[in-house]
Amino acid sequence: MKNSAYYGTLVATISVFVIFIVGTITWIIRKIRERKAEEKRALEEFMMEMEEEFSSSPPPAAEIIPLTPHAPVSEALQPLQASAVSPSPTVVPQSPRTSVEKVISRLRDAGLFISDEGSYKILDPSGTSVMVRLAKNKTALIVPRFESEYFIHQAMRRFDYVFIIISEERTIVLNKIEDYLSSRWEL
Repeated sequence: MKNSAYYGTLVATISVFVIFIVGTITWIIRKIRERKAEEKRALEEFMMEMEEEFSSSPPPAAEIIPLTPHAPVSEALQPLQASAVSPSPTVVPQSPRTSVEKVISRLRDAGLFISDEGSYKILDPSGTSVMVRLAKNKTALIVPRFESEYFIHQAMRRFDYVFIIISEERTIVLNKIEDYLSSRWEL
């Protein structure tokens, strides 16, 4: 009788322990799934924001008033002055290679540029994206325009950095979080 009470208590204790372990593991798995779903939602929101920001519609064209040979220039410009439209500076689009060369020049000035490895035709058949070798044995792809999510994902798998030229004055740099965090520990 004493042994059966002892075994009953032992079985009950082990059962409670097993239930506790299974419950803890289930709770951890649920938290991991929730975290992944939250990260996925955050990434989707970020991508939507980026698409909205970089795929904005072009600004409306200024009103064009044709000049007639008989009308003086000052008379033709009066409707423009009356509507208070200020003339916008003319933007001359640069060739993709020129904008890439500007980024390479900035990297060279910073002492980060090692060599130009040529165009990256695997993802970009036009050949306008350029591979470069940087200091500390890092590689980068310089892309002269905003690209699709698939392109960025594939480029991030191959290169340490992806430089995306979004305007004449602005270039964004993409880096994997693992690389970013490990570089912070190197300091």
